[in-house]
Amino acid sequence: MKAAVLSKVSEVIDFIRKYQAEDCRYSLIDAKVGLSDIRELVEIDGYWRGTNSLKEYEAVKAGHQVLSRNYVDNAELSGMSVDKGLASVWLGEYPYCYRVDGDVIGYGPDGEPLLWNVRVISGLLDASEAIRNDRSKKDFAEALQAISEATGMTVDGLRSWSYEF
Repeated sequence: MKAAVLSKVSEVIDFIRKYQAEDCRYSLIDAKVGLSDIRELVEIDGYWRGTNSLKEYEAVKAGHQVLSRNYVDNAELSGMSVDKGLASVWLGEYPYCYRVDGDVIGYGPDGEPLLWNVRVISGLLDASEAIRNDRSKKDFAEALQAISEATGMTVDGLRSWSYEF
């Protein structure tokens, strides 16, 4: 794990221990915020884009702006729909994915960021392989396990503190 993640894990452990010893509500809130901070620290740079089209990847790589569509009503969106994690790639059952960066210009009907001035920052990946090797989930799981071992709380108990985990 990165040094910043290890430092935040140590802070969360201290907050939980203080909560356990003193039943201090503020320490519990600090611990929950700390878990959210850890989640952000382990996320990758940029965004994930799932696709069914090899041509889309080549177009974006060549600098063309690709606009997404809302699958409910087929309306064109104002940018490319992306996600910080791989959940939308998995849910959409896309065969390919790649990482991109760009300017967030809004959010689609599903709450996903819409990008403009998109830049490809990875090669085209097999989506199932990318999901299997998702380092951010592994790093977050390791952080939760370390907190669990140090505080006696279960990993599931830590995850239950927020829907984000």
